[in-house]
Amino acid sequence: MKNPARAQAAMEFMITYGWILFIGVAIIAVIATFTNLDALAFRAQKCEIYSSFKCLSFALDSNGELQVIVGNSAQDELTITSASLILDSGTVTETSSLTLKRGTGADSRETITFNNVGRKVDGKIEITYYFGNADASTHTAVGYIYTRR
Repeated sequence: MKNPARAQAAMEFMITYGWILFIGVAIIAVIATFTNLDALAFRAQKCEIYSSFKCLSFALDSNGELQVIVGNSAQDELTITSASLILDSGTVTETSSLTLKRGTGADSRETITFNNVGRKVDGKIEITYYFGNADASTHTAVGYIYTRR
């Protein structure tokens, strides 16, 4: 053996810093396990609806009521027949008939309210609508929303 003192010093160095690294990782694991760390909590709140709608605003109140203000981005007047919020825990449906005029005024936007959705919403929005009169064919717009209280 050439220089056993050097080898021993290297082993002690590796073991000492190995234990320090292990203890650091263990502390982080304990904190992550016993606190309310949620990776999705750092995600930005967002609402996107494709096709003929735009999501103008959204809010989730302390009672678990989600209000989504949608605007008409189509060139024609349209009528919403139903709106569904599809979550992992089930589907919440709002089925009132809402008419949105074309343009950018107050009559070109409406509020869709979903009740009892919980503290956090991460799901898909489906809006069924038609253009013109009630005899017209229906369309479905799909989007997604993520928000929390």
